[in-house]
Amino acid sequence: MRHSKGILSPLLVVWAVLTMTTLLSCTTAPQQRSVEPQQPSAEPQRPSVSSEHLSVVLTSVTSPVSHGNAASIIVKTAPNAACTIVVAYKSGPSQAKGLDMKTANQDGIVSWAWIVGTGTTPGEWPITITCSAGGRHATLETSFLVQ
Repeated sequence: MRHSKGILSPLLVVWAVLTMTTLLSCTTAPQQRSVEPQQPSAEPQRPSVSSEHLSVVLTSVTSPVSHGNAASIIVKTAPNAACTIVVAYKSGPSQAKGLDMKTANQDGIVSWAWIVGTGTTPGEWPITITCSAGGRHATLETSFLVQ
């Protein structure tokens, strides 16, 4: 097949432009948008009792855990928030010592530690943590594995 130089050259230019545009649109990183306005500050932002939204963020959880061993969980929330924990096993909510209501420290850290009973059914079991501060509530749902 024979092509005229006058037609082939403009077609190559159009193809090259379209190809480059497509490649650039596929490789350009998406722009990140802030949901809440950022305020300049020398210190990192921390949740506070007066903030509009309360959050509970998982810092660590012991998993897996063998029968008779200690399990623990650490979360971050607002300073001085009141937090409860429920560890739900097949037999019902755990009554283990250490799963009491706690108050977050000045950095918003709360931790619990308990012993997984020797009769606990192996499996993945839910943990629900609810914190309250300044009339606001937040819940974290996670799980851990008992072997």
